[in-house]
Amino acid sequence: MTHSDLRTISYTAWGRGVFALVPAATARRGGRARRIVVSASNAASSQAVQRQLAQRDLAQQANIRQPKARSGIRPLINNASSVDRRMYEQVVASRRRITERLSTANQYNSHLRSSLASRQAEVASMHALLLQLAGEFGSLKRNAQGSAASAYYSLDKELAVAQMVALADRITAMQQVLQSQADSIHKHAVRSVPIAWYGVASEVLLMGSFDGWTHGATLSAEDIGDSVFTRFQTDLQLLPDFPESAGGG
Repeated sequence: MTHSDLRTISYTAWGRGVFALVPAATARRGGRARRIVVSASNAASSQAVQRQLAQRDLAQQANIRQPKARSGIRPLINNASSVDRRMYEQVVASRRRITERLSTANQYNSHLRSSLASRQAEVASMHALLLQLAGEFGSLKRNAQGSAASAYYSLDKELAVAQMVALADRITAMQQVLQSQADSIHKHAVRSVPIAWYGVASEVLLMGSFDGWTHGATLSAEDIGDSVFTRFQTDLQLLPDFPESAGGG
């Protein structure tokens, strides 16, 4: 074994002032092989040199394993973990927002489906009623024509008068039926209801069953001034069959 084959030399005391050269496994320091020559006169000085070399090796290994931050630049490993953590937090926050929006959209969709089903039933009922009224008007027309012919051609005036009275009574009954149906239809007509709220706030949101407690309606401020109390208002489109639809938010 020549000196060119030695990359790192460790020193082991075999006796007083005698050393043996042993090639170590940690091969390279500074990119090239180094040759170190140490002479000692006694075991104490050799042990001191050995401790100094061991401390230097430990310091170099610590510098290699844990690179220090220089000029405000963090180590690459720490930067990578910090970036990954921020990206993960952003992904979690985005997923939470999307889930909340999807839940609100599903609730509103369910509310629309329920409203559509009830409106379809109401439309079918109104259609059947209109067909019934059309048949009743046809019957009234025939009765009116018969009463007119009886009054014109019949010599029995009392019979003609009785037919006319019966026709008038039937028309009156039809009028009452139509009025009741008109009131029923009016219950399903959308109305514009003005809503106002006074208080201290920067934004007012009105929630209620009118949209299934999903989106709500935003009340706008009447004016922006220095006063403490502000009037917020809006016009809400409501159905008359929802007396509990307005709720504060």
